[in-house]
Amino acid sequence: MNNADLKLGQPFTLQPQETRQLVLKINASSQTSLADYYATLFVYQSPDKSANGTTISQTSGQIGSHILLSVSDTENPKTEGVIHKFSLTPKIKDVFFTPIKFSGQIQNNSNYFFKTAGKITISKNQQVIKELKLDSQNILANYYRQFSCDNQQVCTLSPPLWPGKYTATLEFDSSLNIPSSSASFIVMPISPLILIGTIILISYLISRISKFFPKNKSDQTSES
Repeated sequence: MNNADLKLGQPFTLQPQETRQLVLKINASSQTSLADYYATLFVYQSPDKSANGTTISQTSGQIGSHILLSVSDTENPKTEGVIHKFSLTPKIKDVFFTPIKFSGQIQNNSNYFFKTAGKITISKNQQVIKELKLDSQNILANYYRQFSCDNQQVCTLSPPLWPGKYTATLEFDSSLNIPSSSASFIVMPISPLILIGTIILISYLISRISKFFPKNKSDQTSES
């Protein structure tokens, strides 16, 4: 413990509404293997004791803080990864309705964790339309996880979009050594075409039905 007045295993008292910062200093020996290590620092609630030394019955608990420690001989250990199952749905969408949702997994093939520093770039005719920044998440050594976007559980591109073919590219910071991956989707004016078709059909039906109704009296008088 790096607090001047505290040591590991030493009890301390918190007054009501009081907060206190605990600073933990970790030194790795030269014999420690170069790799990631995972630990948890627990703080236990100690039972109070009365003046005569007897324990006062009370509910006890504990809280913990996870620690991810990288032991390396360089400040920025080399990492390497790959993108798995990058996909989007739907591949054909309307200009107004149905957002595009992106999904996929990032595999960490190195012995050190890294953060998902990257983005999804949506382009059309080689022009960038929008960029979705990935949420910065830890991917543990030799493990994988689903990516997500800032303020979104699932990366989503909301309409409207102009008709045409779009390309979505998932890419990461060059220091992570993760090759990019792309997928395409097509935007079509489906709802406008349906609306126009419906209007044409209704107009046609009205014109057909009107032929079965008799002409009004003024038309009949003029004919006589």
